[in-house]
Amino acid sequence: MNFEALKHRLPTIKKLIATLLLAVGCTAAGAQNGFNLPYSQFGMGESASPYNTPLGGGIGGTLYAARGYNFINPYNPASYAAVEQENLVLDIGLSLQRYRLSDNSNSMSDFDGNLAYLALAFPLTGWWKSAVGLTPCSETEYESIHLAPFSDGTQVKTVYDGTGGIYRVFWGNGFNVGKQLTVGFNINYLYGDINRGLKYDILGSDTNHYSDSRRLKNTHISGLTFDIGAQCLLEIDEKRQLTLGLTLELPRKMTTRDTAWIYTLVEGTENANSIVDSSLYESSVTRPLGIGLGVAYEYDRLWRLAADLHYAPWHGMKYEEGLTPPVFPQSGVDYTANYTAALSVAWLGNTAASNYWKRIGISAGLHYERGRLGLLLDGSSERIDEWGGGMNFSFPIRKGRSKIQLSMGYSSLGGKDLLRVECYTFGLTLSSCEQWFFKRKYN
Repeated sequence: MNFEALKHRLPTIKKLIATLLLAVGCTAAGAQNGFNLPYSQFGMGESASPYNTPLGGGIGGTLYAARGYNFINPYNPASYAAVEQENLVLDIGLSLQRYRLSDNSNSMSDFDGNLAYLALAFPLTGWWKSAVGLTPCSETEYESIHLAPFSDGTQVKTVYDGTGGIYRVFWGNGFNVGKQLTVGFNINYLYGDINRGLKYDILGSDTNHYSDSRRLKNTHISGLTFDIGAQCLLEIDEKRQLTLGLTLELPRKMTTRDTAWIYTLVEGTENANSIVDSSLYESSVTRPLGIGLGVAYEYDRLWRLAADLHYAPWHGMKYEEGLTPPVFPQSGVDYTANYTAALSVAWLGNTAASNYWKRIGISAGLHYERGRLGLLLDGSSERIDEWGGGMNFSFPIRKGRSKIQLSMGYSSLGGKDLLRVECYTFGLTLSSCEQWFFKRKYN
């Protein structure tokens, strides 16, 4: 190990990480979705998937075998080893989503935008590269209203609502084990809050003798999770290359802290406004084991064909309340086996071409996720699957080392006779790759 080179780089790295952490704090403090995502009321909300991000949306999420010297791929930490020794890579991804909700008779739509991810990668030595960054993990934003007959011509209006989100700050490392093999790991710190509410209102001409009630619960989540990955590069001949990727998301039970409030209102006066015994409302959050396999075939460094498979016992993180019946009754969640398949094809762009248009990269991808969500309805399990596709355009800047990417993606989530959620994602990514860590021989 070249300790002198590492010592020379550390002050710059510390300043850059401090700037990134400041940006992370500002992002997490300001991030909030204003659109109703009905399926986010189940589990820990809508989990972020690679095919719904600017990074992977244009390639169907085929990231397990993806690597490059000028972009950061947190979905397989072994890919960090591709960062060149004197370079610093900064990735910033912005996304704009148009959601459309529909059932058999009605539909509505709205827009939402956010900072999708932020990451920084740098070399520590010739064989050891590191990365830090922020990505969203899940999002909760919903409100649903149910009316039911009560007695004497009155009705009960039940309102379910929730807000919040979980974020992931990661520190990853990738190592060159040999000319053909790289390995790596991510240490992820997950943190955030989910706020859930349940309100009963008695509607009628004379309801003063009935009590309205409001229940609130805050679940704070924090803890470490770990990912490991490997990539193997096989040179078939001078023009053909095969890359194999493997990732393992290690299972982990997260630390939760729950606080619950119960409000009772009689004749418009609020009574019994109190924090209840939180031990009665404790919840548990568990991350499952996830296994990802990827393969990418490149021809003449111009064309790329990739495919990914992923399996987990269930999608996202399992959320369970410790109280039976739960304080927030809802349709039961069936944590069914989750499978994802993705396929993509890409023209990588001819970096040696004098014509700028020939240097532009174009890619397209498809994905299908079986068992993204399972609901227990009327004694039977209803599996909700997701499918979609997207395209990506990569525009090189500054002699081709840095690039701007524009992506467009579509996904559809829903089941038979259930609400369908369609998401159109438009992404903008800046991948800056510049030389930072070198000493000039002459001034």
